[in-house]
Amino acid sequence: SDFSLGDVADEFQSIRIRQARLPEDDAPLEVDVEVTAASSTAQAGGAVDAVQASAATFQVSGSLGATAVTVAAGATRAEVAQAINAVSDVTGVEADGATGILTSREVGSSAFAEIRNLEGALSGVTEGRDYGTDIAGTINGISAAGRGDTLTAAGATGLSGEVTLDEGTGAG
Repeated sequence: SDFSLGDVADEFQSIRIRQARLPEDDAPLEVDVEVTAASSTAQAGGAVDAVQASAATFQVSGSLGATAVTVAAGATRAEVAQAINAVSDVTGVEADGATGILTSREVGSSAFAEIRNLEGALSGVTEGRDYGTDIAGTINGISAAGRGDTLTAAGATGLSGEVTLDEGTGAG
């Protein structure tokens, strides 16, 4: 059988239907997706100070991997962010040069951001690991399993499949 989608909200990145029990009167099958909690990125504790008090070598770890980064005494927040972002493709962690906040590139419970001081200390950031959160919601009124930005319906009222929403799609 084939199906077509109509009246789909802009927030949907993809819709994958594995199985659906269609109404006997050939009426359309309405699928209502309600987000109860948005997914989030992981965020390292604190924010990089405006100027580093001393030289530091620290390990940046994320869902892609880990690597050491070294910054000089007197390095600005923007310079520290530039050093962290230079290895973002290796770690999956990025830094905002204006705010000094370090976050994972991805969302969900498998995304993480971790900072460990190796020599000296990165000023303003607390050592440790933080995880992102998965999206939460319902599909046709039945609780759906969330992973990252994807909600999965497993037989909810005769419907089985996945919907992936745009990152940061909020409640509603």
